Amino acid sequence: MKKRAYSISVLTAVMLLFLTVGNSSADYITAGDTIVFQDLFAPRPTGYLGGPFLATINNDFSFNTFCVEFGENLNFGSPLFVGGINQNTVATNKTLTGEAKYLYYNYRIGKLDDLAGLFDYGNGDDQRNLQMAIWNSMGWGSDPSFNDQKLLPFFDSTLYDQLLAISAGMGAGIDNVVVLNIVDANQTNRQDVLAMVPEPATMLLLGLGLIGLAGFGRRRFKG
Repeated sequence: MKKRAYSISVLTAVMLLFLTVGNSSADYITAGDTIVFQDLFAPRPTGYLGGPFLATINNDFSFNTFCVEFGENLNFGSPLFVGGINQNTVATNKTLTGEAKYLYYNYRIGKLDDLAGLFDYGNGDDQRNLQMAIWNSMGWGSDPSFNDQKLLPFFDSTLYDQLLAISAGMGAGIDNVVVLNIVDANQTNRQDVLAMVPEPATMLLLGLGLIGLAGFGRRRFKG
């Protein structure tokens, strides 16, 4: 009777585990993974204007991302690599801000348009304004052009200000948004972009579930 109760509890834990781990917003990424970038809205030769980018990991899955450094370049379609997964950028050692986390987190879970009513997921210009707001939150200044006249055609001051307003002072409790340090084959830093990885609690649940399964297997074997 005890063995049956134990097996039920383990199976229940495993079911909950897969429901939690199966979060489609989380990117299961490790250092060394291959990553390829594409421009999400307007194909161009380089990523000088920033995101949104479509990032594909190991030809397995893709997610949308944005830059957190300014002035770095990458080539679209060429294999690059995840050099590290951190809370800091490489070139200027900037720490990922709560505001950047808040904007990206709500973008990824599909709620940014609820928070910022002017934001449209299907509008490329709106997403470029989100890139500019993320850059601003990382301390690159309040000038929406960032001294780059190429960005001005995308700029919407009303939306930009709304994105800054909703994220001001937010994001302190978001711990699953990280910086991917992107390198080339020579381990030269090429870019720093955002990703959303499984929350620490999810990984703890995974570990506990595996331990429970191992214990259950040993009990059955001995019985």
